[in-house]
Amino acid sequence: MQNTILKEMAGELSGKVDIQYVQTTVPADLNIFNQYGIRGLPTLVLADASGKEINRMPPGVKRSDDIRLLIQSVPQS
Repeated sequence: MQNTILKEMAGELSGKVDIQYVQTTVPADLNIFNQYGIRGLPTLVLADASGKEINRMPPGVKRSDDIRLLIQSVPQS
C-alpha cells in the first residue's frame, strides 16, 4: 500500500528525493534495517546523500500529505 502511494507521488517527488526500497526478503537489505534500527514496517526514513538519517516517521502506511510534511521538515541549505 505504501508503495502505491509513493508511485502516485513519483512526479511530485522527482528531483527532490531518491527513493530506495528495502525489503526483509532481500538478504543484502538486512544491513540497512540494522543500520537504521528499523523494527516495524513500513518505515519511511529520510537520509542525506551520505546515508545520515535526517528524519523518520513511525512505522505504518503514511498518506501523501504526511510524506510531504516529512520532506518539508528538511532544512533548506
